[in-house]
Amino acid sequence: MSEFKVGDRVEVIGGTYNSDINVGDRGTIIADIGCLMGVDFDIDIGGHSCSGRGRYGHCWRVSTDYLKKIEESKVDTLEQKNLDGVERRNRGWNG
Repeated sequence: MSEFKVGDRVEVIGGTYNSDINVGDRGTIIADIGCLMGVDFDIDIGGHSCSGRGRYGHCWRVSTDYLKKIEESKVDTLEQKNLDGVERRNRGWNG
């Protein structure tokens, strides 16, 4: 049985076969596919949508060997929201 479950916040700790995903990138597990987890990353990693479960471009199937479960504080969450706002502005979106 996996230590991960759908809804867990995770951080990448190793290789993922996608050069746009880096150690330290964070996301939320949206699918349990045995030894792989469908992760919806906080940033667009040039991925897919995990069969429509997540946001297009933000998802990738990652081995459990390359993930660690994290507990985020409110500060972490606010920093990510600020980062998301910067990304939207850089792309010309209003938000």
